[in-house]
Amino acid sequence: MSTTYDHVALEAFMPHRGVNMLPDTLEMDDSGTRAVSRTTIAVDDPRGRRLFARADGHGGQVWIEPFLGELMALTGIPLLKARLDAAGQVAVFSSMNKITFPATARMEAAFVGEAVITRERGPFTQFTACLRCGDDILYQGEIMSGMAAMADVAGQPVQALPQDVEEQPLQADFSGKAAGMRFIDAVRNCDTATGHLVGVYRYPADHPLVPGHFPEAALMMGMAQWTAVIDAAWEAKARCGLTGPIAVDGRIVRPDGSLVLDLRGMDLDDADGVPRVLGTKRLAFRDPIRPGDGILIEVDVRPC
Repeated sequence: MSTTYDHVALEAFMPHRGVNMLPDTLEMDDSGTRAVSRTTIAVDDPRGRRLFARADGHGGQVWIEPFLGELMALTGIPLLKARLDAAGQVAVFSSMNKITFPATARMEAAFVGEAVITRERGPFTQFTACLRCGDDILYQGEIMSGMAAMADVAGQPVQALPQDVEEQPLQADFSGKAAGMRFIDAVRNCDTATGHLVGVYRYPADHPLVPGHFPEAALMMGMAQWTAVIDAAWEAKARCGLTGPIAVDGRIVRPDGSLVLDLRGMDLDDADGVPRVLGTKRLAFRDPIRPGDGILIEVDVRPC
């Protein structure tokens, strides 16, 4: 047996609202270990989810790949409701591993996502996730979710990024997606000989993702952090004059040097003249970013 919830009913399971609530419906097995989401985003989507689109290089629009990961995380998180409620906490990403995007995902396509719990250990739950469009697999990976108290998440101080260091304007072309989906503002430095770049980003309080994630304690989405690394890698690729696919390692740090995100083994393609993620071995989320925070995005890029 199973129970199906629409996106409004899902608000009881997750602190996501508005554009940040990606699935249309979610069906959960009574076993509490498997969930299936269904999502179709029309051209005139009334919930504004076309925000997560990018150009595909052929006049169409496809999903910005990390936000497929968000869709799959939201497919699995409702399975944790009983544990979260008992602890008085919310789900937060711990890590994502062995991620692949075998094909691009057209925005208007009908998606079916499946999340299955494979392991529970203390406050952490691991589930496998797979997203399909018909017979095509669009996303596969492992997601590890932890727990945190909303009060703790909201209570940490904002760390603004000082502007006492010279910042260089961007050189790469980011016109293939909405301005709000670009998560790099400028460049601190770039060593074209080694492929190392340090970018900067300041998360504004009026960003379109702020109201829905989370309403009680606004945080930058983990998948937006991942996209910041992609944007920095795209900028480094342009500055270094690289062609073809590139391999990327990266991390996000605060002004005091503390680690926010660690990324290993990302392959980034540009066969259509736009960045497309092929896969990423590991993402580890260490610390949240709040409106007003400033971050440094460090990447190392090289030809695949």
